[in-house]
Amino acid sequence: MLKFIVRPGSKCAAILCLIMLVPLSIEAQTNRFLPGDDLDLTLKAPISTWDEAIPLGNGLLGGLLWGQASTLRLSLDRGDLWDTRIPDRLFEPDYTWKEILKEVKRGDQAAVVRRFDSTYNEIKYPTKLPGGRLEIDLAENQTIESFDLDLSEAVAHARLSNGQRIEGFYSAGSPVGLLRIPGPEPRALRLIAPIAVKQLNYEAAIKGAAQNAKWFVQKAAKNLQYAVVVATKRTPHATLVAVTITATRDGSDPVAGGLDIVNDALDKGYTNLLKPHVSYWHGYWAQSRVVIPDASILKHYMLVNYYLGSASRPEAPPMPLQGVWTADGGGLPPWKGDFHHDLNTQMTYVSYLAAGHFEEGAVFLDFMYGLLPQLKAFSNKFYEAPGAAIPGVMTLDGKPMSGWIQYSFSPTNGAWVGWMFYRHWLYTGADRDLQRGYEFCSELGTCLEHLLKPNSDGWLTLPLSSSPEIHNNSLKAWLLPDSNYDDDCMEALFRGLAEMAQTLGRTADARHWNRIAGKLKPRLVDPDTDILMFSQNEPFNESHRHHSHMMGMHPFGLMTIEDGPKAQQVINATLDRVNELGTQAWTGYSFSWIACNFADRVGQKMR
Repeated sequence: MLKFIVRPGSKCAAILCLIMLVPLSIEAQTNRFLPGDDLDLTLKAPISTWDEAIPLGNGLLGGLLWGQASTLRLSLDRGDLWDTRIPDRLFEPDYTWKEILKEVKRGDQAAVVRRFDSTYNEIKYPTKLPGGRLEIDLAENQTIESFDLDLSEAVAHARLSNGQRIEGFYSAGSPVGLLRIPGPEPRALRLIAPIAVKQLNYEAAIKGAAQNAKWFVQKAAKNLQYAVVVATKRTPHATLVAVTITATRDGSDPVAGGLDIVNDALDKGYTNLLKPHVSYWHGYWAQSRVVIPDASILKHYMLVNYYLGSASRPEAPPMPLQGVWTADGGGLPPWKGDFHHDLNTQMTYVSYLAAGHFEEGAVFLDFMYGLLPQLKAFSNKFYEAPGAAIPGVMTLDGKPMSGWIQYSFSPTNGAWVGWMFYRHWLYTGADRDLQRGYEFCSELGTCLEHLLKPNSDGWLTLPLSSSPEIHNNSLKAWLLPDSNYDDDCMEALFRGLAEMAQTLGRTADARHWNRIAGKLKPRLVDPDTDILMFSQNEPFNESHRHHSHMMGMHPFGLMTIEDGPKAQQVINATLDRVNELGTQAWTGYSFSWIACNFADRVGQKMR
């Protein structure tokens, strides 16, 4: 049993007291590690919108359970449904980092947007694709009163006014979702195909039915077809509903494949599929236990831990912006459902190591490692550099999507992703993780080294700099090189590379990476206030959602209160400024992130 002990004197204990990792085979420990009923998610009906629903998922498939009165809805998703076409503009010879630099030097942000950004909004692809929706009209005497999610077993309930309850889960062992509806047979069952795909010039979905089943087939770009298939079966006291999404990636006939899956699930029955599902989730929770005195924080922690287990599984894509719960609001996914690398993917996977969920976290790293040939091609074409680079806004197959150019093409976002490989190896200590992590990170480091040039003071800097997402998409967002964000990301990568190289016995490589890290500009601190700055000409004077200028504090830990009085002064002054400026420009992730700065790194309270 490993214990992660809080630093003496730190108020981190208010957030995290103890994590214990245990072997999965110790069945006697399991119940102690399961979330209690008091941690379950409970929501009153009606739920009239998809983004307030109960989330279910098994890595590949996801569903959102919601509804009102006597209508139950299940929004359907599959993680690899993508239109990966890339606009021709991104392939043109002058679509390069060098050309962006020319326009920025001219001070022509309008030209930057017109030449490099406008395709994002003008052309609807590439984009994640919505799956569809299942709607069920319950029997006349059945009215939904509330919804809840049993975290320990990953089973959802819709509780009815007559005292009965509908149960549902997305099987951990099969690509299928199941519902068990007690009482009379539902009055109607509808599959609703997403109409938003018309914006992609797709033909309308083709619907079909046979015996106990219904389906629709949606033809998409690049020869992709996917089928949403549902089937029902009556038992003496209930109706079983099985639903899946299949695609041509699974076989040449998605409908036939889908029918096989749902009918097999119905033949096995709800209880027989539930048993291995519950066993899987008990094993998931048995990896770690966390004790948090604040009940609301503990409940939030367990819920987001559940999200990880539901949306990140081996042999399935990692979590993009909405995981396996793509928006079901009638349009295409917000922000195209992309893989966003200026904090979203990194923060989505930030907790898996301490929680012992190495397999779920490795899903993201395996995915990125598999894209290495594409990332090398991107570095060569866009940055005209050796090595590899990661698009800040990325498709399922690793291609750039454009967007706000300061961030969608920032080369340092990839350094943050690379640091995750290093951090994974620190926890596992596995030779494979060391070898693979060094390979991946060294390719990223090679590209960055090529882009770095000495300034007039001899420090290595990039030709363009930004700090997510200060000043949004304006000309002011181009900061004087380098921002603290850029240098912190690069230093974290280069220092990690040096440590991995040293462990591998590559002493010369270790010296090389440390030398580059040592030539980056010192961390930028306002000389009058001792407050961390966004860049040399950009003080921290406004509330901002992305704490990008404080990356050295968290997550990288390049600067802590153990570094001496000066570091303590800078940290304390910066966090005092956070309190002064307030939270009016923050979003959800801002609160969790800054809490880590206050508690994990410096032992302060946020006011």
